[in-house]
Amino acid sequence: MMTRRLRILGALVLFLVGLTGLDSPSAAEVAGPPVRVINVERGSISLKTLEANRGDTVVWHNVIVPPTFMNVIFDRGREVQRASDSPTRFQSVADGTYRTGPMSTAETASLRFHTAGTYRYRVMTIMDTEVEMEGTIVVK
Repeated sequence: MMTRRLRILGALVLFLVGLTGLDSPSAAEVAGPPVRVINVERGSISLKTLEANRGDTVVWHNVIVPPTFMNVIFDRGREVQRASDSPTRFQSVADGTYRTGPMSTAETASLRFHTAGTYRYRVMTIMDTEVEMEGTIVVK
C-alpha cells in the first residue's frame, strides 16, 4: 500500500514539474567543475604537467609509502593566490610563497583555478633525505 502511494506521489511530482516547465539538472550541473588529481608518490609526481580549465579544482594527494610528510610550494605565491580560490591546506607565508603545511600520507590539499596561466610548483618530501620534485599546472 505504501509503495503504491509513493509511486502516485512520484508521478504527481513529475507531472507538476512538467507543467511548470522546469527541467531536471544535467549530470554536469549536479557534479560541478572537474577535479584533477595529482598523486605524489615516492620520488615522483603522477602528472608533471597538468592541463586544466578555468574553474577546475586541482588536488594533490600524498600516496607515499612508507608514510612520509610532504609540502606543496608555489614560489610565486601572490600570483597563485590571485589566480585561485577555495584553498584547502594552503597558506600564504612571509617569504612570498603559497604552500601547504606538512601533509602526511593519505592527506590532500587543493586549489580551484579561475585564471588562465602557467603555474609552477615544487613538492618537498621528507624521507630519509629531503627530496624535491617539480610540476606545472597550465590553466586554459
